[in-house]
Amino acid sequence: DMKEEIRLYSNAAPGTDTSEWVLETSWFIHGLNQNIDLALTFSGPDILVAGYGPGEKTPWPGSADTSDYSLSECAKVKVYDLKTQKEIQAISLPLCIRYTIKLQANKDYLVIGDSSNNAAYVYEHSKDDAGVFVHVDTLKHPNPANPPYMNFERRFGRNVAINTNNDILVYAS
Repeated sequence: DMKEEIRLYSNAAPGTDTSEWVLETSWFIHGLNQNIDLALTFSGPDILVAGYGPGEKTPWPGSADTSDYSLSECAKVKVYDLKTQKEIQAISLPLCIRYTIKLQANKDYLVIGDSSNNAAYVYEHSKDDAGVFVHVDTLKHPNPANPPYMNFERRFGRNVAINTNNDILVYAS
């Protein structure tokens, strides 16, 4: 069973000259391909958002054999509650992302970069469910067709960021 470990550290001596980072807790995410790079971001002190690239391994439906896995073709995003270490949401992305995922969240929004489709997906925190995100918009490259002088892929959405004013920044090469 392939697994990845996530460790949560906190600074036991904030504001001092010497930091004292203490392992608070750790947990494993099972069924992952060993070549997966997790993209991690926080959307508050207790909410972790993880992006999994394509290749996540999950058991075949109804399989009694836990080693009977299939590989996913598309990336996935999951939201975890750090206090309970439980998954609270699996986000269904508008389009299949076939590359490593890039994401950033804050207390208001989650932005997921999708360079395979030249897009960035914007999610807002649900007003009803704490830690749950709702898709509200898709940002696409304003000119999807390459100008004649460009013979390369645009890669819009390869990196994304949100600043403290909730402005969304999207990288495009």
